[in-house]
Amino acid sequence: MTKIQLTLVIGFLIVAPALANPTDSVYLYNIRVPYGDWLTIYGNGHSGGVTTKAGIYMWDISNPQGLGNLVPDWGFCIEIAQFASSDTRHLTDLANAPLPSVNYGSYSVPTGQAKADYIRELWGEHFEKNWLTNPTDDERKRAAALQVAMWEVVYEPYYDLSNLINYNVTTQSATNGFKAASLWSESVTYANNWLYSLDGQGLASGLVALTNECKQDYVTQIPAPGAILLGGIGVCLSRLALLRRKRGYGA
Repeated sequence: MTKIQLTLVIGFLIVAPALANPTDSVYLYNIRVPYGDWLTIYGNGHSGGVTTKAGIYMWDISNPQGLGNLVPDWGFCIEIAQFASSDTRHLTDLANAPLPSVNYGSYSVPTGQAKADYIRELWGEHFEKNWLTNPTDDERKRAAALQVAMWEVVYEPYYDLSNLINYNVTTQSATNGFKAASLWSESVTYANNWLYSLDGQGLASGLVALTNECKQDYVTQIPAPGAILLGGIGVCLSRLALLRRKRGYGA
């Protein structure tokens, strides 16, 4: 470890406890998908299918606490089992966000780094902020595609993660797995092509989960320093290790 890297770690250890806030939260209400496409989704207990919208979720915000003050008024859904009800959501590092209980047996099971990185890559490679205001038809279709691709990642069993290239968002690959029907055909094509091309590159920074055990969970983007605080020292050290390998200091 170089002197600079050691300084970064020590600095993080000193500053993080002072800045991290266990009550990082925000109250979301008036949750809607104004530019999405109607579709039917299956999985996570919806064996008969549920009609909903795929696209960018938008909401109004009140009572932000701590890093909740950084939360924007939009994001994507990462849970289809519960409804988009108004309530407080707690900011959580994306890798530590709880997975749906139907697939994994317990709400406390974390998303894990592999799934989180797939979502970060999908976001980093394909999300565009001009989708947020008066999007074109094609932009609406790509926003819907990003949503269903994220649902595919969330509901894919751990043992099948390396086989995402073999999956289609319109087919159910596992019990309680995700699939979509009656979605724009262009969105299906976009989503599948993006899943097929996942290669670990172009990961977005600053993604966090907004979670509530009894309400729908979301993913959104805040300034990267705030997201790093949520990830804790493990995130900091993993980034330093990656930097070390890239600079040729060994594995």
